[in-house]
This record gives sequence, structure tokens and C-alpha cells, in this order.
Amino acid sequence: MRLEMRSVAGVAVAALGLLLSGACCCKPPFLIGDAVSGGPGGSPFVKVSVILAKSSTGSCRVAEVLPDRVHVFPGSAIRWKVNNACDETSGRRHLKFTPPRPKRSGSSEKAATTGVSAAAVEGGLEPWSFANCVSELDLGPQKDGRNVLLCEVPEGVRPGLYKYGLEGDIEPYDPDVDVHKGGGR
Repeated sequence: MRLEMRSVAGVAVAALGLLLSGACCCKPPFLIGDAVSGGPGGSPFVKVSVILAKSSTGSCRVAEVLPDRVHVFPGSAIRWKVNNACDETSGRRHLKFTPPRPKRSGSSEKAATTGVSAAAVEGGLEPWSFANCVSELDLGPQKDGRNVLLCEVPEGVRPGLYKYGLEGDIEPYDPDVDVHKGGGR
């Protein structure tokens, strides 16, 4: 009798373990923390950290964007999380993420946000806008919960190197977004 009880208990524990592992296998991954993600081949979900800080002249500027170049593919999502170190305890700061434009080759990176080169248009690259988001934030101080933006790269974007801008109540800054073919396209 004692041996039978141990066998039944063992089977029950094993069955419970299988049920729990089976229940977890079909759920989407739970992403923890502020780790930057994405890689050179493109990624379906990229997390970007933006740190704003005061410059030596007292104006607010982008101190760091990690990664400075995100690698995505059409249909990817990008989450920006901003640490607003310009405003320690209160105040609101407006931040806008501008539509990506083809990056000019062989010219100033700052010039890429002002126009599209003829070579980019000939290559089929055109400016595009982030999808499924309002690409403007009214930032709270430090790591306020309002300081997060989630946008998508539209499905029809052609692979290539683009620049988007960060502007508003800060000195303008223009990091890269590199769109790759993805998902077996």
C-alpha cells in the first residue's frame, strides 16, 4: 500500500510539471528590464535607451542613444525609453521623433534630416513615418512612466539606411535606423 501511494504521488508530481511546462511554451516572451536589444541582422522588437542631459551651456541635449543605430525589418516594433535627466523633479519637456529619411552617403550626417539625396530616390528609398503611434512625447522628469514610446516600422518600407531625428525642447539629434529584409522576404 505504501509503495502504491509513493507511485501515485510521483506520477501526480510529474504530471503537474508537464502541465506547467506545456502552459508556458505558448505564451509570448516576457521581456524584463531596460536591456537594449536588436542586432545587425534586424530584429522584430528593438529596445532603445535615450538619455537627455544638460550641456555645458545649460540647454537640454541627447547625451546618449543606445544603440545609436537600430537594426529592424518591416513590421518590427521599436520601444524608446527616455531618461530625462534635464528635468530633475518637475517640469515637462516636449520630444518628437521625426519620420526617417534615407541617409545620404558621403555627406554630413546632420544634412540627412533636411532632405533626400537623388541617389536615395533613384535607389527606391523614400522617407516614411513610424506606424501605430503618435511620435511625440511630453516627458516627465527622470524615468517617469510617460517617457516611453512604442512605434512600428511599416510593412512597405524598403530595406536601406535611414536617419530619424529627435527634436523639440532639446538640441536636435539624428540617429540611424537600418531596415533589413526580414521574416523570409
